Amino acid sequence: AGAIPACILALSVDYILGRVEQLVTPIATQLSPTTDRQAVIGRHRRSKILIASLVILLVLGGGYAGIRQAFAPKADVVVGTKDFTENILMGHMMAEIIEDHTGLNVERRINLGGTNVAFEALKSKEIDLYLDYTGTV
Repeated sequence: AGAIPACILALSVDYILGRVEQLVTPIATQLSPTTDRQAVIGRHRRSKILIASLVILLVLGGGYAGIRQAFAPKADVVVGTKDFTENILMGHMMAEIIEDHTGLNVERRINLGGTNVAFEALKSKEIDLYLDYTGTV
């Protein structure tokens, strides 16, 4: 789900930087026998307006995402998992059981890493529970 917004952001930034590069290139080097100085200046003016518009849209989009995240409903329980298939499946199963039998909102933090990462997340209260083998910790 995060790949498409990242792709759009990358393409937008690439386009903006290309336009900025065009703007900082001296007008004299952009002139050719078929272009005239006023045409280049007009392109620069349009590019400045376009860049300003895109930057405003990107800032507003980022602000909207931040506000949405800040006011999103908080999870009652956070389930974490380590980075192997069995643990990931068990984490999803635990989350489903908690949701079905308690009515609590469950946030899943899947694929955290090894035991050290998951246990540190548990100690710092970033997650509420994760499954581990007896004797691993």
